[in-house]
Amino acid sequence: VRELCPESGLIPVIKSNAYGHGMEQVARVLRDSDTKITSFAVATLDEALELKDFNLDVSILLLNGFVTAEELALCIQNEIEPVIHSTYQVELLEQRFNAEKLAKNCKLWLKHNSGMNRLGMTANTCLETYAKLHKYPGTKFVLMSHLAYADDMNNPNSLKFTTGQMEQFKQAFEGLVATAEEEVPRSMAASAGILTLPSTHFDYVRPGVMLYGSSPLATETGQEIGLQPVMTLSSRLISMNQVSAGESIGYNATFVCDRDTLVGVVSIGYGDGYPRSAVNGTPVLV
Repeated sequence: VRELCPESGLIPVIKSNAYGHGMEQVARVLRDSDTKITSFAVATLDEALELKDFNLDVSILLLNGFVTAEELALCIQNEIEPVIHSTYQVELLEQRFNAEKLAKNCKLWLKHNSGMNRLGMTANTCLETYAKLHKYPGTKFVLMSHLAYADDMNNPNSLKFTTGQMEQFKQAFEGLVATAEEEVPRSMAASAGILTLPSTHFDYVRPGVMLYGSSPLATETGQEIGLQPVMTLSSRLISMNQVSAGESIGYNATFVCDRDTLVGVVSIGYGDGYPRSAVNGTPVLV
């Protein structure tokens, strides 16, 4: 990631227990590596508070932001940097700042909806939010967005959609810069954008699934783009049984042998992380 984004701050996304790899273990390995980490990003406040307790001395970006005044208070008390994606959050911030008369070095990530249409505000609302909040001493701002279709840039539909997103974000940034009283950094690229769109790297990038060796791209595997998996799931073949044609195997009799079949039993199940919902025919390597 550092080679692809030499000028960008790196914000590894370690939400959902680092995608099952262990948030604390991953955070410590990244923090102690030779590559400088700007922040860590998580989704929920519970994750952020847990990460804070590890005492890693790295700032924390809260992607979901806060929902209540109590959650906002916890963000401020713990110096967690929330994403601001809705106007109700702005109202809660104004109430808090008016009561305290200052923002106590509060870094806010204004999320612009450039086309994904999940979380985020319009360009005008981002501008209005900045105008309302920058007057409080101690506030700092980053303008961010998220690419919806950057994983398949050889696809004309992907190229068209993503070009539109980039233009929307550019206009939002230019509008903000025209009125801002200080420099406002930008962040747009996650894993797919890091690999496919250097023009979206800006001040911060947010690598997620690629950190763990999985490809974020639609048509290329992790191996094809130089990624190495950091975890494998393995077990042992512990039994081999002969099952006659017409007999079923497993829960709910979901698989029925169409011929006499030699069946191997591997010691793994949903208690180990292998989902019961995995369909018949799911490939394994023996």
